Amino acid sequence: MDFKLKIRFPILAVGIFTLLIGIWVGLQRMGWQFPGFEGKLMMLHGPLMIAGFLGTVIGMERAVAQNKLWQYLAPFFNGLGALLTIIGVERSLAAIMFSFGSLVLLIINFELLRKHPSMHMAIMFFGAISFFVGNVLWLNNVPIYHIAMWWSSFLVLTIMGERLELSRILQITKGVKNFFISGNIIYFVGIIIATFNFSLGMRITGIALLLLSYWLLKYDMAKLSVKQPGMPRFIALSLIIGYVWLAIGGILAVFLGDTPAGFYYDAILHAVLLGFVFSMIFGHAPLIFPAILNVTMVFGKRFYIHLYMLHLTLLLRVVSDLFLWNSGRLWGGILNGISIVLFFIMTVTSIRKNNPQ
Repeated sequence: MDFKLKIRFPILAVGIFTLLIGIWVGLQRMGWQFPGFEGKLMMLHGPLMIAGFLGTVIGMERAVAQNKLWQYLAPFFNGLGALLTIIGVERSLAAIMFSFGSLVLLIINFELLRKHPSMHMAIMFFGAISFFVGNVLWLNNVPIYHIAMWWSSFLVLTIMGERLELSRILQITKGVKNFFISGNIIYFVGIIIATFNFSLGMRITGIALLLLSYWLLKYDMAKLSVKQPGMPRFIALSLIIGYVWLAIGGILAVFLGDTPAGFYYDAILHAVLLGFVFSMIFGHAPLIFPAILNVTMVFGKRFYIHLYMLHLTLLLRVVSDLFLWNSGRLWGGILNGISIVLFFIMTVTSIRKNNPQ
């Protein structure tokens, strides 16, 4: 077995382990009286989920796509930062590892932009910048709600760049493309402003998210793929539901954007990070995991179970947040976590055959 293929399994295992711990401590932080983790780790749900899990998985996806050994340093350092966070070492050491990992990912994206100059690569490059900036801010003890904006930007811009790349198949007009690019620029400007004026920056990003969700719902190729049977329909439906959550997150940010903590903040953040980002993960998992692990996955209608469960329980959580109903929020949160665990169970059990190299 190729060495690069060998190292994917332990690094990806670290990423998934980080996700599970991140979900557990997040539920503890919400108010569930679970055993296991106390103190500082309960406050590190965000770093574990974004820098740890998603930083590792996205870094792995980039390294696999380019097939260069040095690029595996991105998921390696992010995974190491996650493990150090879980172990409970000095936070700055974990932040340094995350900063190294995001720096490698930034270099990877810079190389891609240099070799293939295009607007979609530029958007993903600014997403990588956002990840690096967020980790450096965390290293320098900036309040977590500012850092979360930069980490969210990493995820949103990465996805936006990928969707713009795929839109070339539809041959969209220059005006339509410029509308999309403008939305991304407004979003990134809002992220910068939020670092100095959180309320204003949140509202600007909210407007940008509304523009981007409108574009995605109207022009993204998902609206065509949803008419096809089987896996293409599942992927497209996952994307479309995610785009709706992106719009909901934008609306909430516009009207409730001056809240850096509490129920309203929870609704804004998770409408984007769970409703949008995890819907993208659910939709693309049948394509990404086989590519990373070099296996074959068999798609089945049971995949719709975790998809619908995530969005129905997230709806319960967000509505509970808006009405300040703590019990509904708690149950929405734990069911969100169960839906993600169910997603991984469905994914693993759908693996049918290894394709050794």
